Amino acid sequence: MDLNMSAVSKTVYTVFDLLSDVGGLLVISVSIMAIYLGAWNYNSLDNYIVSRLFRIKKPKEKIDSEAPSYKRASYIKLSCLPNCSDWFSSWMPLMKRCKRSR
Repeated sequence: MDLNMSAVSKTVYTVFDLLSDVGGLLVISVSIMAIYLGAWNYNSLDNYIVSRLFRIKKPKEKIDSEAPSYKRASYIKLSCLPNCSDWFSSWMPLMKRCKRSR
């Protein structure tokens, strides 16, 4: 019944606290990796499909006249570089100018 009561509490860093801290770091690192891989592989599937659907004609010097018709053209060559610049430009707003004549 004393009004001058003092409470002493002790906090201990438990295994669950450690797991929650590591889980937070894991979510951050997975998110950063997902953004990086998303930028790296931006439109890769579309580019691959288009490169396999369409062929380009070879220059006349390189065409073998005796070759079958399907060998007279070659597939579009894909770039070995990542598509990060395309991904970045897709996030930028389009800058449009109004023409004065309208």
